[in-house]
Amino acid sequence: IGYILNGYSNLRGLVSIDIFTVDDTHYHVGDTLDVSNIRTDVRDEILAKTISSEQTVWWNGIEDNVNANSAYEKVLTAAKVITKVNSETLQAEPVALFLVNIRIDDIYEHLSRLDFGKGSHMVVLDTENRIIYHPNQAYIGLPLANLDEDVGDLLVEDVGEFVTTVNGQKVFVSYARLAISDWIVLSLIPLDTLSAKTAVIRNNTLTILFISFLVVAVFACSFNRDV
Repeated sequence: IGYILNGYSNLRGLVSIDIFTVDDTHYHVGDTLDVSNIRTDVRDEILAKTISSEQTVWWNGIEDNVNANSAYEKVLTAAKVITKVNSETLQAEPVALFLVNIRIDDIYEHLSRLDFGKGSHMVVLDTENRIIYHPNQAYIGLPLANLDEDVGDLLVEDVGEFVTTVNGQKVFVSYARLAISDWIVLSLIPLDTLSAKTAVIRNNTLTILFISFLVVAVFACSFNRDV
């Protein structure tokens, strides 16, 4: 099993791959081979959430690294429960937790390349409303309430939009919940930015209307003189 897992150890952004069986056997490849200090509480919590999830792969989000000896304290976790069918009950029973840990910095570097316009930005939340991505890296890993206490209460639908105040600034927020991971992606645009773009559209529209009326007036005068 270790040989098979090692074939994936060069994947970009990968911190580690672990398999924890129900009889406490542990298979591991990753940034360190020292797995003598496992956070069993984190492992058990991820296992419980993965079992209760309806997703094939449970993208829980930012968690403490299950391996306390790793150089990466916080990681993005993706987990899957490996099951077997009980021959007597014909029910699927968990036999192991398959856990993949991913570097947070790689997600930040990838998403920070996107340009949303002046003053606008994107925020990505995990299943616990913890911030996976924010242009300000100081917010990453913190609960959404640290950014704004009211926004979390407004994320009730799979897709929606609203206006709220974030850090003292009025912003237009649109969001969508990702079906594959249950994460939420938010787009935040300052109302001043929207107003500025609206003003440009209004000015261009008025200019076009003025030119159109002028052409019509010239044509009307010419037609009237001909008559």
